[in-house]
Amino acid sequence: MNEPKTGFDMDPIEDARDTINKVFALFTDGIDLDKRTSLKADGPLSVMLYVEDDTLVVTLDEPYPEIKYSFFSGELKAIRVTREAIDIELGGLPDVTIEVLS
Repeated sequence: MNEPKTGFDMDPIEDARDTINKVFALFTDGIDLDKRTSLKADGPLSVMLYVEDDTLVVTLDEPYPEIKYSFFSGELKAIRVTREAIDIELGGLPDVTIEVLS
């Protein structure tokens, strides 16, 4: 006898596996953000997301993910995203602002 279906059917997702693999890698070997920058989580991530005045705010609690830039390392504490820039709050390193061109 067939089991009754619950919920609803959705089409399969394409082009998602690379993103899924990056999320898993964040908790094992870490992920490379560019040639000099990597990010690694050594424990569970406690993340809060909210929008405030046209800014997406992402805050993290301890244990913070570790971000390495060249031979420097620090903690990723928060990210603020607008349509013009991404501001990254780091512990142990200067904060970073990345301009959004398009």
